[in-house]
Amino acid sequence: MENNHRKYLINDFQKLKLRIFTIGYPLEGESIIGVIDDEDRLLFSFVIDSYEIVDPNKRVFNETLEKLRELNISSIDAFFWTHPD
Repeated sequence: MENNHRKYLINDFQKLKLRIFTIGYPLEGESIIGVIDDEDRLLFSFVIDSYEIVDPNKRVFNETLEKLRELNISSIDAFFWTHPD
């Protein structure tokens, strides 16, 4: 079986960070974004669940996607879907 794991050389473990962002809406829906980086490089990112709201004017709001864009993350390494909304 092929091993597709990425390997990173970590020069300074004091710069290694795990950042967690919890996103919620007033009535229902939640999401978690996790990012591991070392200040210079994005090493791993994941999303747990996602939710979007469509208002009466058919505008779509997805704060998970907005936060990923704000963090300059164009693709994630893992998505965990714990339940359908």
